[in-house]
Amino acid sequence: WLQSWFGWRSVFAFLVVSTAALWLACWKLLPETLPPEKRQSLRPAYLGATYLKVMTSPPFLFACAAVSFNFGGFFIYVLSAPVFLMTHLGVPETGFLWLFGPAMLGMICGAGLSGRLAGRISPSRTVLIGYLVMGSAAAFNLTLNLALPPGLPWSVLPIFVYTTGMSLAMPSLTLFALDPFPAQRGLAASCQTFFQSGFNSISAALIVPALWGSTLSMALGMAGLLSLGGLAALLHQRWRRKPAGMA
Repeated sequence: WLQSWFGWRSVFAFLVVSTAALWLACWKLLPETLPPEKRQSLRPAYLGATYLKVMTSPPFLFACAAVSFNFGGFFIYVLSAPVFLMTHLGVPETGFLWLFGPAMLGMICGAGLSGRLAGRISPSRTVLIGYLVMGSAAAFNLTLNLALPPGLPWSVLPIFVYTTGMSLAMPSLTLFALDPFPAQRGLAASCQTFFQSGFNSISAALIVPALWGSTLSMALGMAGLLSLGGLAALLHQRWRRKPAGMA
């Protein structure tokens, strides 16, 4: 709508204003809460050694890969949104809510469900349920694309289900990535963000342009990346079960 009302430059103006507002809110409302005695050294040698320890940890890498591949299955549609909506589904430029509405609603539902399940079932079981939901969504997506032509609302329904499962599994997978580094969780979290952002960049440059030619190829891409995410999560679980001496 900003583009329709004020031109394409207004989108970037909005990004600048919203970023400045978020920065100001964080500065004023989120003070440092970690006691000084628990803060980590900023010496380059210490930071370099710690980054190396984190980025060469197999459990961390497997958990990060699972999160990145799972998100990649949805990110295909984010990056392909103009082609998916306007070319394949015939939606006007003001109709992007058809994609992002169900997707964000799914994330909210998954996050809420994850919070309700926390403490009631194990994180591993939560991840398993999340993958079952995502797998059902990917299979549903493939079936729809094989049986029906692209159209609304059925072409976006699997995305809602997928993001629900993705958001359900993500908190537990993130904890799996950070748990091996209880004293450096902030640093590990930054490494996880770097890992996921790097994969998103690869997806944007190489994977998504090869898939957005048809809704079926996009559905296959979702299923393929989800399969890789499931494999990474399985490898993480097997690594966690190794005896301490073998790990």
